[in-house]
Amino acid sequence: MISCKKVFIAEDIQGKSINVLSPKDSLRTTQNKITLLWEQLDGAEAYQLMLVTPDFNNIASIILDTLVEKTNFVLVLNPGKFQW
Repeated sequence: MISCKKVFIAEDIQGKSINVLSPKDSLRTTQNKITLLWEQLDGAEAYQLMLVTPDFNNIASIILDTLVEKTNFVLVLNPGKFQW
């Protein structure tokens, strides 16, 4: 009897971080359509994207919590202070 199994070894990316391209920290804008953009992280198949208001040290509301397979995400925001 012969058995054949596929073996996949995932790269450990724990502790690695992404490089945010846009928007830059402390951006002030009159535009409400925002593109979140970051560099691809080798070994990552998807990215957990979280957006809160006003910031992660004092979360009043979670605006977005989703899994994204691309390296960008476009959303429309009402005026306010956000952190992602």
